[in-house]
Amino acid sequence: MPLGFTMKLRKHIKNKKISNIQQLGIDRVVDLTFGFEELAFHLIAELYGKGNMFLTDANYTILHLLRRRTDADQEVKYATRERFPIELVRPVPESLIDLRDPSSLEDLTKTLNDLLLNASGPWNNGLATDGTELPSVISVIGNVFSYGTGLIEHCCTVAGLTNAKRPKTTESDTQSPITDPDAYRLQTSEKIAVAFREVLIQISEKRTVNEDGSVTNPAIIIESPNPGQVPKYEAYYPIRFAQMSSKPGVDFDTFNKAVDEFYSSMEIKKSEVQVIQSVKSANKRVENIKRDQENRLRALKEEQIKDNQKAQLLELNVDLVDRVIMTLNSAIANQTNWKILGEVIEKQKERGDDCVANCIVKLQLSSNQALLHLSDPYQEDDNEDNDEEYSELPAQDVLVDLDCTALQNAKKYYANKRQAEAKEQKTIAGTKTALKAAAKKAEKTKKDVRGVPKMVKARKPLWFEKFHWFISSDNYLVLAGRDAVQNETLIKRYFRQHDIYVHADVHGASSVIVKARHLKPCERPIMGGEFDIS
Repeated sequence: MPLGFTMKLRKHIKNKKISNIQQLGIDRVVDLTFGFEELAFHLIAELYGKGNMFLTDANYTILHLLRRRTDADQEVKYATRERFPIELVRPVPESLIDLRDPSSLEDLTKTLNDLLLNASGPWNNGLATDGTELPSVISVIGNVFSYGTGLIEHCCTVAGLTNAKRPKTTESDTQSPITDPDAYRLQTSEKIAVAFREVLIQISEKRTVNEDGSVTNPAIIIESPNPGQVPKYEAYYPIRFAQMSSKPGVDFDTFNKAVDEFYSSMEIKKSEVQVIQSVKSANKRVENIKRDQENRLRALKEEQIKDNQKAQLLELNVDLVDRVIMTLNSAIANQTNWKILGEVIEKQKERGDDCVANCIVKLQLSSNQALLHLSDPYQEDDNEDNDEEYSELPAQDVLVDLDCTALQNAKKYYANKRQAEAKEQKTIAGTKTALKAAAKKAEKTKKDVRGVPKMVKARKPLWFEKFHWFISSDNYLVLAGRDAVQNETLIKRYFRQHDIYVHADVHGASSVIVKARHLKPCERPIMGGEFDIS
């Protein structure tokens, strides 16, 4: 369902002709007039802030609008049946209406001279009578003329006014005081006025050659890149302004080409960034899979080493472990309370004279297991015999089942080690497959993103492309209508002498014409007939 504003707009301007398009004053407001005199409608677009659109009648009474608002500063309400305050738009200064009129230059000079009186510059100390800081020249001129700072700064630079952006004068200005500030301000105003007149006429006439013969083409200024960075476009201007003369840039024949290149490059850079991000993402997925598989293999390797060490410790401490298992099983068989059994073991540990109690770390009688701390009992002797060949077996906690002997528990750990080895081999094979699939997918992603077409200039369709068409083997253009309307248009507008009309005696068949080449009538319409039947 279209917006209410859209439906209202269609209702009022349907079949209306655009009779006028104008900018209201110097504000960013465009007035499109549909129709004439008292039957006219105005579509007013505000191109600032959040933007807004108003549909009014010939007397500027608002019929519909996109969003209601109230301007508290001007006490104006923008709503349906209210009048659009066209008189509140800022008018174009009279001195800028006709720049070719010699009197306009005098008026512009006078206006600028009055403005510079309240601006910071070499003609004053940068302070108002009440001690407050005066605004800069560019700020003061921009508030009245509503031109961009680039154009105003250009005029000030041409006039020889440096530091026009700064609200205060520089030390060099104060060290060289002006003997006649009023005359200096007037002279500066005249120079700025001449620069304004020249640049505005030049832009309005779209000319690139100045009166002195110099050329100022529309340009895109390139931002000075840091070392190692790719330069990028900073801004575009209708001419290369004076303050930009030393900056790197690209010149263009027309302003439209400069604007097109600027925004096209932005879109291209966006697509390039997306390509880079997609490639990075694809590579990151491969790296994540590789890292995850490496972590799994490392964990399996560590598990094998620990299981092997635990089995060896059980074999080296077979007598001690069997005594522990037998002692605990005997206590359990005598229905000794688990809590009391734990307290007895702790007391024996405190005395330190019972090797069975000393190796017990924790009882897990609910699962019929015990955690024992075992070490290599022959470690010191082996170190003394052969320090180089001996592989140290670290002491560690080993979980044993009380329903198995020490050697049976060792056998279980060896079995766990073999299972981990088999799992490691499967993981290695799976890793190769996963990495191969991920790399293939990443490569496909790279090809896909690199194959994304960049912005290209849209091709203007040829006149015959709106019809069904093809080029015959004899290099004749064959056309057929897509519907009844196109069939009629094809015959009335495009059928010429020496062309051949082809039609099949089939329901719904199109009207087909075979266009004759220049100075050579068509002699073989057979393919046209086949095209009509198909």
